[in-house]
Amino acid sequence: MTAVTIDKNRLKTLIGTLGPDVGDVRMQAKDMGLEAEVAMTTHYVRVRTSATVDESGEIVVSDLKKFNDFLKTLSTTANTITLNQQKDKPLRISCGKTSLTIPTSEYIKSAVSLPRARQAIQDAEDNNWKAWVGTPLTHSGRVKCVDLEPAAKMHKVVGKGRPFHTQFEKDEFTIHAGVKGATQMFVSMDVENGDGDQSVVSQFGPWLPDLIDTLPGGHVDIYTGDSTVLILDHAEKEHLLMIIDQQEEI
Repeated sequence: MTAVTIDKNRLKTLIGTLGPDVGDVRMQAKDMGLEAEVAMTTHYVRVRTSATVDESGEIVVSDLKKFNDFLKTLSTTANTITLNQQKDKPLRISCGKTSLTIPTSEYIKSAVSLPRARQAIQDAEDNNWKAWVGTPLTHSGRVKCVDLEPAAKMHKVVGKGRPFHTQFEKDEFTIHAGVKGATQMFVSMDVENGDGDQSVVSQFGPWLPDLIDTLPGGHVDIYTGDSTVLILDHAEKEHLLMIIDQQEEI
């Protein structure tokens, strides 16, 4: 049986970084931590937080909404969550004398594309983030997460359904929302240790701001190229986010 004890706020933060429209997740409890990983048509994320792992193994959350709703019902003084699950059996979440049981499922939508995504990520990491599935990642650098925060709210200014573009120059990274002749918004930030010669541009769908909003504070290393994915690798935390552009698929 997989058995994990974890701080409630750490667990809520981990679940909150998975991105919008993620309804389920497979997590691994191992090496004094809990790791969650999802692969969607819009993004890939791998995030890890510390936890007490009494028995290593897999935790399957088949209904993240009910999982989150349960966490919201808990007392503000309740700080410790325990997760227990036998293979192919329901998940039990406990906090003191309050508990929830969620049936398991063989089909976890957010995990269907994980094998292919993991291989692509591994290939890119082995190549020092110089290419993504054959497409060159010509630009890289580090930015402050606080400088990205205004971009997480862009859709509230320009309206839903507007296109988003990123432009990366050696010393500056810009996110642009909107179209010519309508309301437009630009968020620009300085790039530390920037690498890349000519300017590169990629286009993203309405999922971009919501995904940026999941990043924790600190710094992220950015890797991108022309008309390709945006990879955000957190410099201080075990948190890797890849945002899929409108031309790519995992």
